[in-house]
Amino acid sequence: MSDQQFITYMAAFQKAAEHTGACAPCQDDRLCPTGDPLHAEFLTQQGRWEANKRRTERNAARRAAWRAASRHRMARHAASDLITYGPWNGDRPAATTADVIRRTSALYGGHLDAPITPAEAAKALEAALTT
Repeated sequence: MSDQQFITYMAAFQKAAEHTGACAPCQDDRLCPTGDPLHAEFLTQQGRWEANKRRTERNAARRAAWRAASRHRMARHAASDLITYGPWNGDRPAATTADVIRRTSALYGGHLDAPITPAEAAKALEAALTT
């Protein structure tokens, strides 16, 4: 969010609040000719600020979802490699969640902001086993 946009929003709020505090008609929700443009500017700035805030939050949520899906794909690839090329115990692969974590770090360490968690590794191992 833009600092300047927030400052403009707060300045419009301050002007509208100061006018409302000193104007009897505006206090009774009957806008005067002086207060009407001040309140309109405040509502315009408020709408812009709230739209920007919603957009920023929505984009952050999208980025988080994309990151989670990307991490899952990386872990699932590592799990698939371990199942395909790793040792087996009878009819089950010997791969564990710790193995998936290590393999994912080895394959994608430069692309991960933090190592995958055991829960992510378990989910990826399960997904790789069911496909």
